[in-house]
Amino acid sequence: MQIKMQCIDMKPKYGSTFYVDIDIFRFVKDEELTNPEVYIDDRGSYEFLTEIPILENDEAEPMGCIELKMIALDWIEENVQITGE
Repeated sequence: MQIKMQCIDMKPKYGSTFYVDIDIFRFVKDEELTNPEVYIDDRGSYEFLTEIPILENDEAEPMGCIELKMIALDWIEENVQITGE
């Protein structure tokens, strides 16, 4: 799947459930979720798009906002084509 965009704007949000907004995408990680989820803004309402499978090491520290930002950027790099038009 490739999604075409002209540019990207990132705004991290913090809380018990934390998420990162990158343009029309919202990447969500909650303590109860194993994998981050991706949502897409559909005229003000976020719709579930996909789940990002990650490998968790039992010895690794829990995922934080910085790790979620990196995962989100990697996902965008692989799944979004920025056209610049």
